[in-house]
Amino acid sequence: MKQSIKIHKRADFKITLWYSLTFFISIFILALFLNYRLSHNLIKEIDRFITDESNEFLAEIDQEKNDLKKIQKRFDQTIAGREFYKIYYRILDHKGKTVIASKNFGDIGYRKDINFLTRLKKKHLIKETFHSPYHRNPFRIHSFLFDSTINKEIYAIQIGTYLKHYNKTMSNFQNNIIIAIPLALLIACVGGWLFARRVLVPISKITKEAQHLSISNLGKRLIPSGTGDEIDELIYALNQMISRIEESYLKISQFSADVSHELKTPLAVLKGETERILSTSRKRDEYQDHLYNLVRKIDELIELTNNLLFLAKVDSGQWRKPDDEIAIDNELLKVIDLFQGLANDKGIKLSYLPLPHLLVKGEKFRIQQLFTHLIDNSIKYSLPGGEIEISLKKENGWSVFTIKDTGIGISKEDLSKIFDRFFRVERSRSRQTGGTGLGLSLCKKIVEIHGGKIIVESELGKGSTFTVFLPLVNPS
Repeated sequence: MKQSIKIHKRADFKITLWYSLTFFISIFILALFLNYRLSHNLIKEIDRFITDESNEFLAEIDQEKNDLKKIQKRFDQTIAGREFYKIYYRILDHKGKTVIASKNFGDIGYRKDINFLTRLKKKHLIKETFHSPYHRNPFRIHSFLFDSTINKEIYAIQIGTYLKHYNKTMSNFQNNIIIAIPLALLIACVGGWLFARRVLVPISKITKEAQHLSISNLGKRLIPSGTGDEIDELIYALNQMISRIEESYLKISQFSADVSHELKTPLAVLKGETERILSTSRKRDEYQDHLYNLVRKIDELIELTNNLLFLAKVDSGQWRKPDDEIAIDNELLKVIDLFQGLANDKGIKLSYLPLPHLLVKGEKFRIQQLFTHLIDNSIKYSLPGGEIEISLKKENGWSVFTIKDTGIGISKEDLSKIFDRFFRVERSRSRQTGGTGLGLSLCKKIVEIHGGKIIVESELGKGSTFTVFLPLVNPS
């Protein structure tokens, strides 16, 4: 049953939210930056305007030969036409007393601090924005020193202007920003939602198709749009995952069928043997013989189960290779001695070349199991009068174990399958020789978990050669 997703958990909602939040933060930062730049540039232009007026005022002073009354009269006439930015000015003597001032300067309400002249002497020019208690808008004032060429006195000149139009411009800009940001945010939210929905349409399609996948239709694949974007990459990845799931499922199904088949035969034998024992009264020796057969069959089942558990652990990554140092020549010699009698009974010559002392890291039992299966297979599939030759050598940091026989060999068709689990070259012959079909797959897995590799060469009717490479403890 399809479960509805809450709105705040939906991907399109989250994408829209993050997109809108990012857009809002970006446009807010941009608005702050533009507000700062506009204010900075306007103040810069106003400062340039005041500087021009200051230069003109100094020119009037120079022209009137420092006659302050005439200077005031001429400059008042000059600034009378300044309607947009009205000019306010005054001249202070070295004691800070006002000598002359424009008629409107007193309306500013400017109060200089006691250290004003001291600071001015250090900086020579002070630019400040003064907020008057009598006016809604602030004033921009420049203060600088002037040396009189007549009486040799130092005067402080202050020239400023009213920032009414500056404030009006900034206010209009800020009001427009306040209106524009919500509208832009609304458009961004709607656009982000539509964009997110459009982007997620293929995801919804993939979800619906994936929901219809089951064991019965694992062969079905998702169809990419062909755009080559991330959605197509996701589809390719999902298809690969489905392929792996299908392959694993088929392997599990085959494995389950093989295990059931392999367990069925010995269990049937055990059941038949037990029923036969119970069917009639027998002597003590006969009971013992039958019980020995039962124990042997049970041991085979235990071995099969243990091997299957080992392979399952390795496949699931639960098995960890021990770091024990193993004298591989000693273990090989033990296994050869174990099979020497069996080979002699079958009329097979089992020989080996001198074994060098080589050390590998791993699990001693598994190394013994590896040699046991390979030598046992060679004896099983060799005819009387055949030969088996074993060698062990060191080669480029590897221990190289080789077992060569003159047995029945393996066909080219079967050569690529012999390491598959439960695979038998000839099932009828394998039934006669015994075994479960796990031996070679177990050998390959043991070699791989020890960091090595196994190679087989064979020709039907002429024999087989198995070569095992295992990394040495000290390659040098």
